Amino acid sequence: MSEQGRGQFVRRIFRLCVYGLSVLAFLQLALAIIGFPPCLHAWFAGPPLEGRPGMIVLMCGGGIPSESGLMRTYHASIEATNHPLAKIIVSLPADADPETSSVGLMRDELVMRGIDRDRISMEHRALNTYQQAQAIYEMIGEGASGVRLLLVTSPSHGRRSVLCFRKAGFENVGCSVAVSESVDADMGKHLLARYGFWRGLEMQARYGRELTAIVYYKLRGRI
Repeated sequence: MSEQGRGQFVRRIFRLCVYGLSVLAFLQLALAIIGFPPCLHAWFAGPPLEGRPGMIVLMCGGGIPSESGLMRTYHASIEATNHPLAKIIVSLPADADPETSSVGLMRDELVMRGIDRDRISMEHRALNTYQQAQAIYEMIGEGASGVRLLLVTSPSHGRRSVLCFRKAGFENVGCSVAVSESVDADMGKHLLARYGFWRGLEMQARYGRELTAIVYYKLRGRI
């Protein structure tokens, strides 16, 4: 290829990259404005559990205090109250003593919300979702595959969690996602520009990260 030909090829590739990035930016802005379709939210959230749970697993995202940690713990306390016969496992890695680490603080948060301490166990060695599923299956021991399991996690993390726990051997797994509620007060005009648009961009980042994780887990044989 001549020098002139190489130059034309490079310019063509550059234009294609610019056009592609322009289309991607337009789609991002459009999704931030109009929002994601409900079916996409439901897909990432994962399937609900059929029947009453025998075990509730609190899939801790961040420690205490953190938005994800407090949100998931709050929703887990609601599920535990609604299903008083279900045992509870709080899963979050801890290098130090779990009693004084965030996993223990989350257990204490559940107790503060009225959940009997004796119902709660802690899993603190697993470092990711796949390891959490394997570790909890071993914790339950004989008959684990037949336990009706309810996972409490974030809206974007539900599907991957369910797939990991099914891979570990659980046959009946469902999700209860920790969704935040809007304020009761009238917040005035221009909510899209003030809140909605930025939340749409945030959701794109979360779904993009989670989709990447799902593909990675699939290639590694974890789901």
